[in-house]
Amino acid sequence: MMLSVALLGILGGVSVPLYQSFQNQNQLSIATNTTAQTIRRAQILSRANDGDAQWGVYIQMGSVTLFQGDDFDDRDPAFDERTDIATTLSISGQQEYVFEKVSGVLMNAGSTNFSGPAGNQQEIVVNSEGVIDY
Repeated sequence: MMLSVALLGILGGVSVPLYQSFQNQNQLSIATNTTAQTIRRAQILSRANDGDAQWGVYIQMGSVTLFQGDDFDDRDPAFDERTDIATTLSISGQQEYVFEKVSGVLMNAGSTNFSGPAGNQQEIVVNSEGVIDY
């Protein structure tokens, strides 16, 4: 009986760090994929001239926001589509991407970097044509 309890304790002790590592990597992948899809959606809405306006994406701690307008500060919040991402991730680099209406050309090409608590990172690079590489 004591041997069984000891084995379960050892298995539990080994599996918890593995689970945390898996969870951290999963959160990083979800945040990267969510951000990339939101950037693509902003470009599609801009090309479609939806609402006769430009569309953009604002990335901040804990969320990614699709917005209508020239920039995040002057947007119309009624059109915001906010998606939550893990708050354990830190974000560096460019936080705002805005596409021109009809042409869908990115007004501010750049890259955004997500860093997990274990030091793992993923970068999203968006060129002026709106092509996303991550």
